[in-house]
Amino acid sequence: MRKKKVLIASFIGILISLGCIHKTPHKESMNDDEREEILQRGSVVVGATFGALSNRLLKALEAGGVANAVNQCQVDAMPITDSLSLVFDVNIRRTSLNLRNHKNTPDRLERIQLEEYDSLFKMGGPIVPILDLSIPGYVNYYAPIFIGDLCTRCHGEVGKTLANEDYKIIQRLYPEDAAIGYKAGDLRGMWTVKFKR
Repeated sequence: MRKKKVLIASFIGILISLGCIHKTPHKESMNDDEREEILQRGSVVVGATFGALSNRLLKALEAGGVANAVNQCQVDAMPITDSLSLVFDVNIRRTSLNLRNHKNTPDRLERIQLEEYDSLFKMGGPIVPILDLSIPGYVNYYAPIFIGDLCTRCHGEVGKTLANEDYKIIQRLYPEDAAIGYKAGDLRGMWTVKFKR
């Protein structure tokens, strides 16, 4: 009987390590003050990153429309998030279930959270930043990304808020693009900010 229990425990461990079973977040000691501090820091990091990206995008739109903005985004988005990751000593990512740039493909934990956010959005539930302690030594701060009016010019409905000629440019740069069809207020994806503990 003892041998059977050991075999079952080993099998479950293998399934967890292969990602077949979602590991329950560690109940590491994080008191309310620590939790609040990380939530605030995450909010600051996301705010600064969103501000930098949207400022660059707005200038590109004003200078040359969607064609210019999409080109600028392709060149600048990753370097901006990478440089701010260094400034804040964290790892910053944007990810989604509907990708434009496949470098933003969600990892296993991100996909679980994206699916949870997506279900909550469809049910009209509250979608708020959360902390995930699944990886020892780190805290993942997840925060939703919603579509704004300006976002629909590149991510909206083709032939409506996203002009056909602009979509052709997007398709040329991102042949496997799946990040269209959104309306203002839709859930677009999420931010991940990974903090060291």
